[in-house]
Amino acid sequence: MFIQKSFELKQEEEEFIKFLLSDSFPWYFQPTTTDRFMFFGHALMKRDSEYKPVFGLVSSPYYSICENIFIRFCQENNIKINNILRAAVNMSLYDPAEVNDIHIDHNFEHYNFLMYLNEFDNGCTLIYDKNLKMTKKIIPKKYDAVVFGGEPHAHQHCDVGQRRLVLVVTFN
Repeated sequence: MFIQKSFELKQEEEEFIKFLLSDSFPWYFQPTTTDRFMFFGHALMKRDSEYKPVFGLVSSPYYSICENIFIRFCQENNIKINNILRAAVNMSLYDPAEVNDIHIDHNFEHYNFLMYLNEFDNGCTLIYDKNLKMTKKIIPKKYDAVVFGGEPHAHQHCDVGQRRLVLVVTFN
């Protein structure tokens, strides 16, 4: 499955995005598994502690507004949801490396939902096949949402002085 579409947010959702961009939203430092590319994130729903393909643990008061965005997008695009596995908003900054680490989010069948929450230059999402050959390059656009299978993926970095904000939801 691969879907990329612009998505219209409701006024209260746009206000929430403005809050994300403010200096009042609680961002937390997040080391990656390789410690090469650090970023800031806010876990909305943490994955199951045993990494099973089950509904995660809601961990933020901001979960419901993001869940509503995700569910509405899926309904409008006839995407079936069994379980929401994990949800977060991520903020990455410029890094001189061309691409961050190629990774998968779960070691079982799942789908990824990404919504680009702000304007920035570069910062494309790259999707790879099982042999790590790039198969898709997604050019980010504010409020575009993308759904793809749990293939290996990575992202390019935004330009100096910019932030790349993305809502991430994994589901099966």
